[in-house]
Amino acid sequence: MNHTALIVVDLQNTLVELKPFDFDLVLSNIKLLIEANRAQNNLTIFIQHTEDGGDEFNEGSHGWDLYDQITPNSNELVMIKKFNSAFKNTQLNEYLHSNKISRLIIVGMQTEYCIDATIKSAFDLGYEIIIPEKTNTTFNNDLLSAIQIYTHHNYYIFNGNFGEILSIERTLEIIKE
Repeated sequence: MNHTALIVVDLQNTLVELKPFDFDLVLSNIKLLIEANRAQNNLTIFIQHTEDGGDEFNEGSHGWDLYDQITPNSNELVMIKKFNSAFKNTQLNEYLHSNKISRLIIVGMQTEYCIDATIKSAFDLGYEIIIPEKTNTTFNNDLLSAIQIYTHHNYYIFNGNFGEILSIERTLEIIKE
C-alpha cells in the first residue's frame, strides 16, 4: 500500500479567474498528478476555502466552487477550511491517520498563504512532504513578483526545511511505487 496522499489546496474559481502566475503549466502538472494518483487508487483530497460574510469565498457561490478542470470524483474527499492551514479546525489529520498516510504531496494555491501554512502544519504533525515543481502558484503583489514569491518560498523556505521539491517526473514515480 502506498502511504501517500495528494492534497489539492484551494483551486477555486475566485483565485483561478484572477489569472495566477504560470497557471496553465501549474494546472497541467496538477492534472497529471491527480490522474496518476487516481490510477493507483491513492487518496486525493481537495481542500476548499470558505469565509463567512465574504463574497469571494461564500459557500455556494461561483467563486467558492472548485475549478471545473479539477473536479473531484465522488469517492474523493473535499474538506472545507476557514483558515490558511488545511489542518486548522478540520479533521484532515485524523482522516490521514485513519488511512495510514505518512507522506503528502501538496499542490495548489496560494504559495505564500495556504500552501505555506498547510506545508508547515503538515511538517509539525510529522508528515513527509513533497512539493512538486510548478504545482503551486500565486500573484504579483506590491513588493514582489509572483515568480519571486514562488521561487523564494519553494526553494529557500520549503525545500530542505519543511519538505522536498521534486520534479513532476520523480513525483509521478513516487505515486506509482
